[in-house]
Amino acid sequence: MTTPPAASPPATTLPAVTPDADSVLVTFTESGGIDGRHHSIVVYADGRYLRVAPGAKNRPGRMKPADLAELRAALDDVDFSRLPSRPTGPPVFDGITRVLVHDGHTSVDVGTDTPVDLAEVYEALPPLT
Repeated sequence: MTTPPAASPPATTLPAVTPDADSVLVTFTESGGIDGRHHSIVVYADGRYLRVAPGAKNRPGRMKPADLAELRAALDDVDFSRLPSRPTGPPVFDGITRVLVHDGHTSVDVGTDTPVDLAEVYEALPPLT
């Protein structure tokens, strides 16, 4: 008795693809607040992005070329060496912490001390929700 060959997946099934870390342009996470949020977005160099939140399904998307160019320009204008890599000042009750990682640099702010350059980056990112 021979075993029949395993059935191949239907043509509509796409393989799971995980982009390599080298293609990540920027990662942004916003957490805390009275609602206890924890939302992240990973934007890849080619404009693809993935929204991630605990208890929610990951949601992929793609930035328009002009929006990606705006994000790149905003990131290029930031002097990450001058930004804090941890929150400055006293903790804020129910405050929101933002963590941005780009090109090996990590910047953290608690919403009360957001550097102007980072505000432009935050505005250029796809929405978290």
